[in-house]
Amino acid sequence: MANLFRLGKGASRKISKAIESLYDNAKIRFLGPNAVGKRIFISFDRNFSLPGIFEAGSMEENVKPDMDVLASLIRVATDYLDASQQRTIAKTIHEINGALAEAKHSGGMTRDDFRGLVNTRLSEVWADAANAVHTIIDTEVNHAKNVSVLDGIVGANLNSGVDDPVVFFVVVRDGDLCDECKRLHLLSDGKTPRLWRLSELSHGYHKRGEDSPSIGGLHPHCRCTLVTLMPGYGFNDAGFVTFKKVGHKEYDAQHNVD
Repeated sequence: MANLFRLGKGASRKISKAIESLYDNAKIRFLGPNAVGKRIFISFDRNFSLPGIFEAGSMEENVKPDMDVLASLIRVATDYLDASQQRTIAKTIHEINGALAEAKHSGGMTRDDFRGLVNTRLSEVWADAANAVHTIIDTEVNHAKNVSVLDGIVGANLNSGVDDPVVFFVVVRDGDLCDECKRLHLLSDGKTPRLWRLSELSHGYHKRGEDSPSIGGLHPHCRCTLVTLMPGYGFNDAGFVTFKKVGHKEYDAQHNVD
């Protein structure tokens, strides 16, 4: 062990291939078998994948899933996972090379001591990689869920003569609801949903402090769901949707439009 202080090209390639295989499995489970150009046979449940969630959201709105939009969402998610994969490979090789150098300069180690050192060095790398993958998946799935209902929202409103739909976000009212979601998704009473015109929403990633929300969510792990409020409906004292009267415009009431 004392004479080995850096990984050779062959060992580096094996590490890269092993990590690539792990990420390929994640892509297949999350994005579907077509996400990688290889024949890897692992279990795939479409219901819990990005394509399945996107298609379910569209069907709930009684519209045909837009496959071009879905393909775009998959490409974006794949790019994020590819970037995470490359960072993980680089960090892994760096930490192993560091452990080898430490073993050399300490005068040598037993195999068990070296294995323990490598495991310690890599534990943080793997934790960061797992967290990055979970964040990507949670963020892109919520984005896909909200994007999938847009055609249905637009279509339903057009049928009612509304060309710029009134929308709001359903929040999960628990201790994990963040201040940014409270600020943009609820009124000051903390219960009543804040209404927006669809044209007021961003289609990109939200930056904290911006004055309007994003269709895809406000942050990683955002659980807020985009829905529409049809003409005639408003909210009761508990913040739940209720029918008011024909011609009622809740958006105008919130924004004091004469």
